[in-house]
Amino acid sequence: MGRGLGPSDAVACPKLIETSIIIQQLKCAYSTRLVGDPGSGKSVCAYQAAYALACEGWFVVRLDDTNPNIDFLGLDFADERNTLYLIDDAHLLKASVLREIEDKTSPSKFLLTIHTLLDRTETHRGSIRINQKRAVQTIAAQLKTNLSNTLAAVKRADDRVGEGSFDEDLIRRIDSAESSSEFPWQFCFILGGGWRRANEVADASRVHESDLIFAIAAAQQLASRDSPTIKDTMLRLGILAGLTIEKIENGLAWLVIERLLLSESDLRCPHQRFSSAIIGRIYSNLEASERNSFIKVCREIVLGSTTTLAGVRILIHELRFTGFDLRWYYELRPSRWINEETRTALMQRCWNASTAEDKTFACLLIAEIGEPWEHLIKDSEIKLLGQWLSEATHPMGFGLSRLLNDIYNNDKTLAAQIVSAANPIKVAWLVSEVTPENAYTIGEMINRVALVCSDEWKSSFNTALQRSRILETIQKWPENEYIGDFGKYCYSLSFYDFDFAFEIIKCALPWLQVTIAADPVNSFRQIEYDIFMCFLRVFDPLGVNKGKHRTDRQRVEIARELCKKIDCKKAAEKISNVSRREFQSAAHFLAIFRNLNKKQFAILCRHLDWDSIDKAIGDNWGILDHDSTVFICQVSMDEESRKKAVSVIQSHIDEITVLPSRIAILAPGLACSLVERGGKIAIGEDMSLNWKVAVYVIHQFGELRPELVPYLLAPHESKAAESLQSKQTNILDDADIFLRTLEQYVPEGLTRILSMLEPKAAEDAWSACFAKGGKPSRTAAILVEHCLEMDWELGMVAKRLRKRFPKASIPNLTISS
Repeated sequence: MGRGLGPSDAVACPKLIETSIIIQQLKCAYSTRLVGDPGSGKSVCAYQAAYALACEGWFVVRLDDTNPNIDFLGLDFADERNTLYLIDDAHLLKASVLREIEDKTSPSKFLLTIHTLLDRTETHRGSIRINQKRAVQTIAAQLKTNLSNTLAAVKRADDRVGEGSFDEDLIRRIDSAESSSEFPWQFCFILGGGWRRANEVADASRVHESDLIFAIAAAQQLASRDSPTIKDTMLRLGILAGLTIEKIENGLAWLVIERLLLSESDLRCPHQRFSSAIIGRIYSNLEASERNSFIKVCREIVLGSTTTLAGVRILIHELRFTGFDLRWYYELRPSRWINEETRTALMQRCWNASTAEDKTFACLLIAEIGEPWEHLIKDSEIKLLGQWLSEATHPMGFGLSRLLNDIYNNDKTLAAQIVSAANPIKVAWLVSEVTPENAYTIGEMINRVALVCSDEWKSSFNTALQRSRILETIQKWPENEYIGDFGKYCYSLSFYDFDFAFEIIKCALPWLQVTIAADPVNSFRQIEYDIFMCFLRVFDPLGVNKGKHRTDRQRVEIARELCKKIDCKKAAEKISNVSRREFQSAAHFLAIFRNLNKKQFAILCRHLDWDSIDKAIGDNWGILDHDSTVFICQVSMDEESRKKAVSVIQSHIDEITVLPSRIAILAPGLACSLVERGGKIAIGEDMSLNWKVAVYVIHQFGELRPELVPYLLAPHESKAAESLQSKQTNILDDADIFLRTLEQYVPEGLTRILSMLEPKAAEDAWSACFAKGGKPSRTAAILVEHCLEMDWELGMVAKRLRKRFPKASIPNLTISS
């Protein structure tokens, strides 16, 4: 986490290559010097060598003080024991003192000294120079050899790294740390998510009067797209902020010592994510005058020669969305802090972009600056954007699609004008020149263009589209390419010519079938949204494809063809070995596969290896997460597989504290046993999302073990009360069947829930339900009926509502379905 490493870290850290060299040289020459830059891993390497010798029986003596005024160290070379003398920061010692003790070394008295390289021309015969980049690579490689232990260690520092779908993948974090780090300490900082301690660091920098210059360094790093920052730049920006040279230098020195900046010659934070996190934390603690100074500096930074369009866009975005105190959210909106002069200069810089990459980021930057669009994009710029659309070489399509989307959401007329300014024939030619590299960006662009293009524009586009060329390219699509890019391209073309998009899918069938069969879960995840959900409409988790939007036989047949070569046994083996992060993707694949072929789905599920699945869930049986629950439920759509799943869950009954409602429905007997043992069923979560699930669970208990219903309900009564007086009327949809079920199985529970209601909140919520009508009104009517006889304030509320809504407040005898 940026701190210096000591002896206790030596064993935990992977062994560095220089460690063996040190030991070899000590045994040959009896003394050696280990040299390197600050933070290069010198100390831990030396301690590793010392530990290795200690394991051979050597006695290790470490010198505590390396005061340059010391003239005599007084080391006991007369001791008969094999002794290693270890001196850290030996560069601080007088050269004469160091030479004197080096001359006294012997086969039983070794000396290892550690020197920070202050002068790169300084050399000493026999010195070992530590290779800091190789040290980073060594640490990264070793950490990957035991990922379970590495994950346990990393999670202690950053609990957002893990196997869950919202966690960051450990290998990705290690790779990012390796590629971004020049020093081992920087690698450890990134690996442990040093940005997670931004609050602590911001407070410390405030105490040491380094916070403003720290925030400026972070802003410069983001805007320059992580380019090295020199001291002259920081002095110039600090003076602009009103800081004295002395205060700037003292602040930078403290930040370097604390390893919050890389070095005196490179004044960047250890990682851009840390820069993003620290800016907001510091800003929220600044005085008003300091905040104004920081904004003044940011205006200077975004116009500086060391910044890039991509970096400026990142800085503007991070200032707005760093997640700090919302009091400053509006203060840091682009429209507030970017003044007219800065905006004009930035826009001119965008319009002057020449390369495809710069034009991409120019579009993203314009989108980030945002409204008012009429001030940013005038007639001449409309023509220019139309030209960019017509000549959108990779990766311009991505930036143009984002910009068009943002404009469309606020000014549809302007979006249409920009598209009309584009040449549909040239755009069609671009689309016809599709490759695996540009398929996604082209798809994104024409997807957004389709929102506003005129029928005439679309007709010209279709006429100019070179269909035979596209089909020839698709037919020869290289293997092992990311098929999600193809999916985006194909779906986007369907807005212009649906039949041709279908022809593209058919043309791609041979290689798509092979790709999907080789790795069904990963392949489906890539094209799940664009192909299976939107284009073919055979996956509808939200239940929105109804009526004319339902899928049809043609789409279903193509979907079946895509899955035709899937080997159920091999697919089962693949799915059995997915990580917990991939459970949801696996569940979605199984849902689609079941819709297309129930028999094959059953065969696949029955070949799953539940030992491997059990291992993937690991320590999460106590409270099963959403993805694990969805996966188990999807597999359990096959009756035989359900029995296996329930058996595995039963084996963990002693670990489970909270059982998801859907698992309780799958295994009602197990759920009853859990509640009897003091466990909980998570029906409280359903009291704002899906009342019917909670009702089903209560009904199961009422039929199997009615005496347990009060214990099932008790932990969730306060949640029920909260939901029944919610301002969001849709939360009360279907709550009427919940109330009727309580009347039947646990009326005393209903009474307790009603007693928890707050009269004013209840009256406001139920009035809104009656005004809206429908399902919420039915729920409110039952609540009013139950409260009429109460002799406290809630009874008065019920009487007033009965008077205001004489018809709506009378319950219907039928229960909504």
